[in-house]
Amino acid sequence: MKVDTKLNNERVFRRLQIKVDDKTYSNLRCLLKTFGCGIAWFLHLSLYLLYKDYQGDQKLTITTYSSTGVAITTSGTNKGNWFVGDVATQVKNKNFTVDIKVAYDSSILTIFTYDEATPGLKAIVSAKVPDQKSAKVELQYLHPHAGICTSVGLTTNPVVNFSGVIGTSVLALGTDVSFDTESGNFKNS
Repeated sequence: MKVDTKLNNERVFRRLQIKVDDKTYSNLRCLLKTFGCGIAWFLHLSLYLLYKDYQGDQKLTITTYSSTGVAITTSGTNKGNWFVGDVATQVKNKNFTVDIKVAYDSSILTIFTYDEATPGLKAIVSAKVPDQKSAKVELQYLHPHAGICTSVGLTTNPVVNFSGVIGTSVLALGTDVSFDTESGNFKNS
């Protein structure tokens, strides 16, 4: 998650959606005003680690499984006066998995996964409707001492991503590179 340093501290604080009591809120606002926006992500991560197992909202999840390999999960969360829900289904057949999730905002996420086409290779095709720019194809290869992942967006001007790592339990070396075909620019991390 990138924090836009042009935003004022309070807007960044609200953007991170940190739910705390009034005393903690005033202490965090004081820290943000003193140290600036760069510490906002650290504070968010710290609060997440402190409160990650605490659920303030009421959540209901129901999952059913069939003998043919179909799993259907329905979940709903009561957030204040709103009840937000989604439905997800997963179908598995040998090495092929299809995941479909319909969210409360009427978006549909579909993921097709073919695992172990060859030893260590996984192919993934995913798309979210109505977002036409979200479709992508991804290939992942895992080896005990190496991992490679590449993905290509299924758009007119796709972004091509490549990441790889090689190493042992003592030392690892890796890279992450993206190429924007529209602008012709590389971006590495």
